[in-house]
Amino acid sequence: MFNGHSFPIWQVKFSPLGQYFVSCSNDRTAKLWYTKQHIPLRIFTGHLSDIDCVEFHPNIHYVATGSNDKQVRL
Repeated sequence: MFNGHSFPIWQVKFSPLGQYFVSCSNDRTAKLWYTKQHIPLRIFTGHLSDIDCVEFHPNIHYVATGSNDKQVRL
């Protein structure tokens, strides 16, 4: 079990190679996880509203987040 968000999670996406995944939540954060660890590797903040969607770039070095604040962050 992976614990890290304090509000509901809206989406989870796995990286193209499947070792990493990113989650986004109503707590206005997105978190990068490694499947063999139970704590997030990175926490992405900055949106003014809940983050609804996340997506890995095909080279897995970038994560894009989309929010109800009408912004996309990379």
